[in-house]
Amino acid sequence: MIRIVTLNIWKDEGDWPARMAAIAAGLAALQPDVVCLQEVYVGGGRDAGQWLAAATGLACTQLAARHKLRGGVASSSGVAILSRTAPIGTMAIGLPTTLADGGRKALVADFTTVAGPLRVASLHLSHVRTPDASALRAAQLSALVAAADCAGPLVLAGDFNARWDAPELALLSAPGWVSSATMLAGQSSLIGQPDALIDHVVLRAGTAALALNEARIVLDHPDAAGVLPSDHAGILAVLAAI
Repeated sequence: MIRIVTLNIWKDEGDWPARMAAIAAGLAALQPDVVCLQEVYVGGGRDAGQWLAAATGLACTQLAARHKLRGGVASSSGVAILSRTAPIGTMAIGLPTTLADGGRKALVADFTTVAGPLRVASLHLSHVRTPDASALRAAQLSALVAAADCAGPLVLAGDFNARWDAPELALLSAPGWVSSATMLAGQSSLIGQPDALIDHVVLRAGTAALALNEARIVLDHPDAAGVLPSDHAGILAVLAAI
């Protein structure tokens, strides 16, 4: 089995040290093989990807994006992939963007797993709600799928900023794709917001005999000190050979 978690870690908002500790503890309990992170904050002496890697013992590959001043601090809010074993190759993919969007990139990593080769992309599609936002997210997704295309299994994991039935995700309704959303109907990945499942783990098995066997909402409850890991819940997806 291959256990994949995706989580938007909410930049440096809230009580950042306490939240990072809560995320690390939650990941330790879940024992994932691969973790896809979004809104990975780097700035002002803080580096969320490296902090979480050190706290969990996982390898970290990260990609800075969306550079801007946040609270007067020059920072980036990018993507990262933590993994039990280091990837055998990585690729940075620039995505279509607008001035309002602020620049998007996706991070792709290749792994050798118990089920064979696996390609995983951590992504964060546009959050903007302008009239052209749906078309922008569709263009970002299309560009990512084209650039990350491979014969073997491909996993897209992250914050899509769209429900599974949104028109911008129509590309993933084609035969061969299966999503965690089909197992999480009626649930939400935004804390405190009902029916807002906008984070997904999506598998295209390709030539591999690999299936998405399980998906569930995780990291959605406060720890013993009352600290929520993020404003998003995580998604755990379990892949298994068939």
